[in-house]
Amino acid sequence: MDIAIGSKDRIVRMAVTDGERVWLYRITPERVLEPEWTYKPDSRARVFSVQLAELSSDSTVHVVVNRYSAIQAILVNSLILTTKEQKAVVAVDEVNEILIAVDANGDGVNKTLWAQSFAQTGFFKQGDATRMTLRNGKLVSDGKVRVPSSFRATGATFSNVNGKGERALAFIDEFNRLRIAVGNDETFRSSAPVGTGMAKLGVETQIERGGRTYVYSPEPMPLSVDLDGDGIEEIVVAQNQIPGRLAVIYKGPAGYRFQTVNSGFEGTVMALGAVPGEGGPPSLVAAVVRYTNFRQTEGETQIIMTTSSE
Repeated sequence: MDIAIGSKDRIVRMAVTDGERVWLYRITPERVLEPEWTYKPDSRARVFSVQLAELSSDSTVHVVVNRYSAIQAILVNSLILTTKEQKAVVAVDEVNEILIAVDANGDGVNKTLWAQSFAQTGFFKQGDATRMTLRNGKLVSDGKVRVPSSFRATGATFSNVNGKGERALAFIDEFNRLRIAVGNDETFRSSAPVGTGMAKLGVETQIERGGRTYVYSPEPMPLSVDLDGDGIEEIVVAQNQIPGRLAVIYKGPAGYRFQTVNSGFEGTVMALGAVPGEGGPPSLVAAVVRYTNFRQTEGETQIIMTTSSE
């Protein structure tokens, strides 16, 4: 799930996936979901992440969809959707890289697209990120991006958590630690684990005799949001090692602070979003999965929105 506000029409939208389909909704001022369209890609691969972005100069809303299949001839098969005549249309498909949309300039909207190459060992190619531009129905490389070697193109966001100056990149590393970096310089690494999603991506390798399948997990996206109205964003990230836990990272006079919060959500927090409040704090939106079997392979998903009390 992802939530964004259109920079032109100021409409709050939500993109949702169940791994097979992608839905796009509007969230009305009355907090009601209005469907815009539903799209079902081919069955060659399963969706493991969706993001809302504006990748063209006319502020058109796009949905960035990452898909994966363990079949060697397919592997990563990403695509980008947009809207035409109130229906979903494919803007770009057959992308063999992991895509992530980021708000690199602090506009409040994801307008920058990065791509990270798939690696047979490690899934995410270390230290690799390329800025991409959508041009004439194709993705065109616009140069390399400086990122830490531990950067992964899931579970990442930009934030002004440091205050004025260059925006910081916050991401979840392979050891489930939240890292904050400015350029290549790491400024914070959490001691407590964070993240952990539900999707599992298996990569078959022939390193050992007879082969072996390595399992990787795409991480839930951290949320960069100004919770207290001071103009400085805090970072909210799921902490699914304990059901319903969230972590809030902010920078105070003594440096970074990591605070664990019991959200009251009884389940696995798969995604987080925020809807700005009218003269007050934002409303947080969470996609929460409650499992119904022991192996945690079946369950139900709830979309929960908080309301601010006056």
